[in-house]
Amino acid sequence: MGFDWSDQAEEVIPNQALMAEVTNEAEIPIEVQSKLYTKACVNTIKKYKEHNESMCDNLKRLEQCRRESTLIISSFEEHVKAYQANELKHHYDQNYWNWEKNELEVKLGKS
Repeated sequence: MGFDWSDQAEEVIPNQALMAEVTNEAEIPIEVQSKLYTKACVNTIKKYKEHNESMCDNLKRLEQCRRESTLIISSFEEHVKAYQANELKHHYDQNYWNWEKNELEVKLGKS
């Protein structure tokens, strides 16, 4: 089982290259390694890969912090609304008690 390259046998395709994923650098012959890339290039790629992984990890941590902060803010807003509702109820109750007190004083004063 393989690929049929016969359709490309007669055509000349410029700037065509074959690529393969290599998991073990030792599998590549030294003469091929030296012609394809330099150690400095590989080290630079490794450095950028590590930097990219580090940035991805930081991004995941920041996203988790954002989700936690959103939950905290939401909870805080619910507490503020409950406090405001309680404060309003207390204000109405206070006014009612003052009115009721005045009514009782008027009744007691008339009797």
